[in-house]
Amino acid sequence: MPPKPKVTKESIVNASFEILKNEGVDKINARAVCDKLNCSTQPIFWHFKNMEELKKATIRKAKDLYNEYIQSALTKPIPFKAAGLAYIRFAKDEPILFSLLFMNDNHNINPTAIEYDENYNEILSAAAISSGLTEKNTKMLYFHLWIYVHGIATLLATKTEMFTDDQISEMLTAAYRAFTKNYKTEENQ
Repeated sequence: MPPKPKVTKESIVNASFEILKNEGVDKINARAVCDKLNCSTQPIFWHFKNMEELKKATIRKAKDLYNEYIQSALTKPIPFKAAGLAYIRFAKDEPILFSLLFMNDNHNINPTAIEYDENYNEILSAAAISSGLTEKNTKMLYFHLWIYVHGIATLLATKTEMFTDDQISEMLTAAYRAFTKNYKTEENQ
């Protein structure tokens, strides 16, 4: 039986993830990961077929971190708003990861439609509960607010603009009220 590798698959992904968070996906290579782990390239290729497989595992870890932000938000008293705030906080806390997942033109990483967000159905359900709108209008509300939230998140991730948490909360509340009022008026006509 071959000896058990001393450098684990998890430690390789963690080292790669640190490079991703601090420098970006383009900086992930065998040498950089090995330098972080103080090892040869052999453990990487013991656990992964190639660097693309390692990058996929690393991107999966980035998606998992994003999902933790959203899943935590969905347990808050106002889950739909909390999910929007979590999306923005993720952009602020992890601008490189946010850019990779939500501002990247590589559709293999992240298709542009919000329906591909792994949390879409849960967020949509929270929107339906908070708004009381029809299914069609709830989807439109979510879509329009996602555009608004994504805009704020992008401004923060790129350091184009800085908002306080209170300002962000007030902006989301105002946008939610305006869109919801519009759809409720439409439904009552």
